[in-house]
Amino acid sequence: MRKDLLLLLPAALVAQVCGGGCHESLPAEPRFQCSGPGDDTCGPGYECARAPDGREYAWWCMPVGSVADAWKAADSLDVADVADAVDIAVTDHPAEATDIRDTAVPDGLADALTDEARDAPGDEAGDPSAEGCVAQCAGKECGPDGCGGECGTCAGGEQCVSGTCKCVENDHKACCGDAVCWYDSCGVVGEQTADCPYGCTEGKCLDCTPDCTGKECGDDGCGGECGTCAPGSCVGLAWTKPKTCVAGACTGGGTESCEDLNECTDDTCDATWGCGHENNAVECAPARCEGGKHYAAAYCSGGTCPAQTGVACADGLACTVDTCDAVAGCSNPLSAGWCLIEGVCYADGQANPGNACQVCASATQPGAWSAVAAGTSCGTNAVCVAGLCESTCCTAVECPPGYQAWDGCHCKVVPTAVTQCHTDAGLVDCTDIAQDQEWYGQDGHYDTEALSFTDQGDGTVKDNRTGLVWSKATSSKIWTDAKSYCSQNALGLPGSGWRLPEVYELMAIVDYSKGSCPMWHPAFGTSCPPWQWFWSSTPVPWSSSNAFAVYFGDGYVSGSDVGDGYGVRCVRAGS
Repeated sequence: MRKDLLLLLPAALVAQVCGGGCHESLPAEPRFQCSGPGDDTCGPGYECARAPDGREYAWWCMPVGSVADAWKAADSLDVADVADAVDIAVTDHPAEATDIRDTAVPDGLADALTDEARDAPGDEAGDPSAEGCVAQCAGKECGPDGCGGECGTCAGGEQCVSGTCKCVENDHKACCGDAVCWYDSCGVVGEQTADCPYGCTEGKCLDCTPDCTGKECGDDGCGGECGTCAPGSCVGLAWTKPKTCVAGACTGGGTESCEDLNECTDDTCDATWGCGHENNAVECAPARCEGGKHYAAAYCSGGTCPAQTGVACADGLACTVDTCDAVAGCSNPLSAGWCLIEGVCYADGQANPGNACQVCASATQPGAWSAVAAGTSCGTNAVCVAGLCESTCCTAVECPPGYQAWDGCHCKVVPTAVTQCHTDAGLVDCTDIAQDQEWYGQDGHYDTEALSFTDQGDGTVKDNRTGLVWSKATSSKIWTDAKSYCSQNALGLPGSGWRLPEVYELMAIVDYSKGSCPMWHPAFGTSCPPWQWFWSSTPVPWSSSNAFAVYFGDGYVSGSDVGDGYGVRCVRAGS
């Protein structure tokens, strides 16, 4: 039976394997390494025994009988017993079972262990990494990372001390020529403890009689020790410091608390190294609401709890209720009976300042304008249609001076002083086309009247024949935007009632005596803009997706897709 299998198992598992009979008698903390059986350099009360060194085995000075007692407690066990017990113990100690996965299990036990015990998962609920823990490894090359992992491992005999890999002084004694010297854990020779006139072997002087008269510790003159001082120990977080040998007497000791009262560090006690304080990343200040501000939870970083910065929950809007929840943070729900549109509060039923056919309807659409009922009046001879104000004029109308009634709903364009008409044969005198012929009905067939416009010097041009006032500046928009551009007086022109012109009004400012752009009076400017097609407000009766536009490059009028970007020139009635 290889009872050393037990030393590869976590303590909690060994307790179950042995039924409680060997857990308490597991090997104690080793003193220092020795050369093997029969090495008497360990000092009184210690023996050189084979014990665990990490996951491997080495010869250590251990309390007399500590290793043997553990073996004796398991005398009745064989490999199968150990394997069965481990299988059962893993179920009861899932967190401890992570050690089983990482263990280089010796021959015999490896075949006996079941897959469940060999590959048993850790306790994911208790694993800090499963909760998004942030490793605390800044300035550390080894030791715990605060999340159940390691910041690194030491090599070459170095040991991890407070996050740094160091060679431990006076780790063991060995021959250094014809003398005995201390060596550190990395194998570097240190202080000579004994001179060996007859030679040295296995860390001891040959033909040497130890002399410990009046000494309780220290060198015996032959490379050995007269005794050892009490090692350090931990009871919870209370560290009893190890005594040190000074001039053959044990001195020092005393007790120190490893509790630093800092919630951002995990305090530990190591019998050899003393107190340790590893930074953690736990929540150190809960999320809270205070003074109208929300403070997010703070988490430890670098061993301290960072200050919380509050975020004001007030949004400055009269139509919202400013609230704060410690978990959810700030929120600003809209009050009943209000709309919040493009960052502005509007009361229920309040009209859009730029469109009388849209209102706030908080019950159905609190974040955008809602169209009023179709047919709602929005001005003289105008009603709302799909959220837009449309003219209802389709009865006999009184035309402006110089206009002629046409189709009972619109007024014909003002005469243009054109005397020639288009035919298949080209331009002819309009008097050559009779009223019953195909080409009759062009401008030249009506009374002529010279174009007359005045630049009023305020960004507007007045038509002296009709009294209409036009914007001098132009822009480019799609049809729906063109109408709101004019109705909202985006240019900031004097007067009110600005709108997109009807097609017959737009045709009235075409100067047909010109053959290319700009075909308008010089009062509007003498340069041709990038856009030569200009929108009218007149929709095409046979197509809901088209409206009439006039081309100021040759005077052509056509229906165009309302999604096209054409020129915009606004108009209003004269005063």
